[in-house]
Amino acid sequence: MFKFIDRWIDRLEGVRNCDSPPGESLEIIALNLLSAIGEERPAAVLVTSSIPDNTDVSKICEELPGMIPPGIVLECSQNPCLDSKAMRRLPDCSGVVLIEREGRSKHAALARLIECVSDHEKAIYGFVMVN
Repeated sequence: MFKFIDRWIDRLEGVRNCDSPPGESLEIIALNLLSAIGEERPAAVLVTSSIPDNTDVSKICEELPGMIPPGIVLECSQNPCLDSKAMRRLPDCSGVVLIEREGRSKHAALARLIECVSDHEKAIYGFVMVN
């Protein structure tokens, strides 16, 4: 809805195209994940979304494990606030990575997901907006 504002700011900053190739986006996700985790090296990180049946979550979970060090397990699931299987996985994870889609993610649903994660005292290691 407000994509025109992002494009306008990009023009003001002299950036013509801020979209990166898919492989580079995954590398950035992996680096951000490692940076957020730091030396902690958790056993499991939950990759999830506020969007029901978000296919981006499964795509990222298939490609990302080769880019992160061994010992970090990615658990992929739908919204843990709405799915009982995902809710059972959340206590075993040290934190989450949120994958959202531009134009489909709703602020209220995302706020509920963040609140749910916070209620379980889990860290949010990253937020990825896929367009």
